[in-house]
Amino acid sequence: MKAFSLIPLTLAALSSLAGVFAQSSEAVVLSLQAVSKATTSVRGTLSSMSDANVAREGPIIAVSMQSIISNLSDAIGQVDVVDPKPFKGREAEEVLTALTGFVSGQKEFVSTLINKKATFQKAGLTGDIANCLLGLQGVTDAYFGDVISLIPSQRAAATTQKGSIDLSLEAAIMAYA
Repeated sequence: MKAFSLIPLTLAALSSLAGVFAQSSEAVVLSLQAVSKATTSVRGTLSSMSDANVAREGPIIAVSMQSIISNLSDAIGQVDVVDPKPFKGREAEEVLTALTGFVSGQKEFVSTLINKKATFQKAGLTGDIANCLLGLQGVTDAYFGDVISLIPSQRAAATTQKGSIDLSLEAAIMAYA
């Protein structure tokens, strides 16, 4: 699964090229909502995972995490643009609201991952999950850096959200290390 850890970086680089073509607050919000929805779906599967079904569900969760990373990498294309035009007023607030929802969902997902470590460990999947967490951390850092620059009027709140997700991801990475 080590090769998986390189995928987010490659996708992030390619996705940033897509940003040359378009930038809108609506696209950013829709991207965040799509990633949040995918995370909620995986969290449901993760929550129901047990020692009895981890051999079947564990690899599916790892692949689903890669899909979330890929979707977030694609979202970078909406925010990493040439000559960005910061969002103002209501647009910036809408992006912050979507970002806050994204962080909330990611934190719940990461918390559930931490709680399921023993189950993944029994199946020998902790390395796979750790690699996915590292990929998620990398793409999240890249995404937040770009989003924060697009919503200067909401910089303080967005930076707080970034700090919150950073702490959650670090705790999960340490748990799986």
